[in-house]
Amino acid sequence: MKARGVCSLFLLVAGLAAQTGLSQTFTTLYSFEGGNDGAQPQAGLVVGQDGSIYSTTVSGGAFGMGTVFQLTPPATEGAAWTETVLYSFQGPPGDGNTPYGMLLIGANGDLYGTTTGGGAKQGGIVFQLSPPQTAGGAWSVRNPCSTSTASRRSRLLGK
Repeated sequence: MKARGVCSLFLLVAGLAAQTGLSQTFTTLYSFEGGNDGAQPQAGLVVGQDGSIYSTTVSGGAFGMGTVFQLTPPATEGAAWTETVLYSFQGPPGDGNTPYGMLLIGANGDLYGTTTGGGAKQGGIVFQLSPPQTAGGAWSVRNPCSTSTASRRSRLLGK
């Protein structure tokens, strides 16, 4: 039943666009080179409060194990977006690799995600990536499962 409603809504919107002469534009925001910038982006995208887009690649990066990246919009319309690798996964034993899932953004700006491999038991990890404390600093990775439940909840919800 839900799928039919979604399909109907899509057809309605598509029909209205065709009737009103609206057209869509396809724009490539960034093309991955497959090296240190990451390769094979397969997860969904999330948009930060500043308009930046965040996601992951399943391979590439400094260690070839995937990345978390940020695409920053240009200051002037039509200019190029800027890609920044926030984190390159290093793989086992202590780090994860091959992040597939979509990221979540906590109320404090931390990014949360998962990997399908790596970690202490090779089954993947749940990670937390925190913005730099000072301008120009590096993002830091933490294991959100290592703190109390109340502390984790307050970081996620901003309470």
